[in-house]
Amino acid sequence: MNTTLVDSPFHFAEKEIQQRLGVRNKMEAIGQRVIRDHMPEQHRQFYQQLEYIFVGSVDTQLKPWASILFNPIGFIQSCDNKTLEIKASTVKGDPLEHITKGAPIGILGIELDTRRRNRLSANLTEKQSGKLTLSIQQTFGNCPKYISPKKVIPHSDWRNRTTQAGGLNKLDAMAIELISQADTFFVASYCPDLASDNSKAKGVDVSHRGGAQGFINIETPNRLLIPDYIGNNFFNTLGNIEASGKAGLLFIDFARGHLLSLTGQAQILWDSPRVHQFSDAQRLWQFELETGFWFFNALPFSLDII
Repeated sequence: MNTTLVDSPFHFAEKEIQQRLGVRNKMEAIGQRVIRDHMPEQHRQFYQQLEYIFVGSVDTQLKPWASILFNPIGFIQSCDNKTLEIKASTVKGDPLEHITKGAPIGILGIELDTRRRNRLSANLTEKQSGKLTLSIQQTFGNCPKYISPKKVIPHSDWRNRTTQAGGLNKLDAMAIELISQADTFFVASYCPDLASDNSKAKGVDVSHRGGAQGFINIETPNRLLIPDYIGNNFFNTLGNIEASGKAGLLFIDFARGHLLSLTGQAQILWDSPRVHQFSDAQRLWQFELETGFWFFNALPFSLDII
């Protein structure tokens, strides 16, 4: 996503993909209508009723990460249509802990039980202990397709007992098992700020990806092959991957509350003959793991299939 709406709501790589796939003019007209620089009232109310929210960020080494924040309903507040306040602490050890004032971030608000979701890009205008204040840059709604409905089941004995195992440079047996059975993951991406010689990120995004259980192909302990299905044709994630060559993935063990956070290189495979091995896939993209972390017992709830 772009960080301003001056000329187009799409950045250069998103526009190039739209042009490549023959939807450029159509999507410009749609984008100008539905991508806003503020939250409509229904979006403000939606965020304030959530129990968890997903965040995309970029670290000092320009590696993208997808994270989750959570607290009882009401932990997100909107004092006006350009501001969100999130009162939650990051999972201990998550790279989001080190985000600094002024950083661009992406937000995905999603209710997995109702399959409703909204996305926005923002800048971090204030960071306090347990609180992030965001200034909205872009916001839009998303369709519910490919979301597997899940309901929140609180853990009655959860005591913030998160433990971390870090430094993964290849998928371990637990990670392979989790990914091979996954029907959902979350992906963070960004567009480099070309005006500053790629020295920082802008337009950070975080998005949901879903499919039939096991829809991701584990090629090697370092490489994932991921189908891309028909969507809204905004191409926020693919545009960012095309621009930066990077992505951050978050997988959730919904039964036990474990998180698997990965970051690495990403590439769109435009003409791969293997696309026909994935039912309904439009194209494929590849993820090469650089580093990752396990966060065990991180969530105070489980998410069970409805």
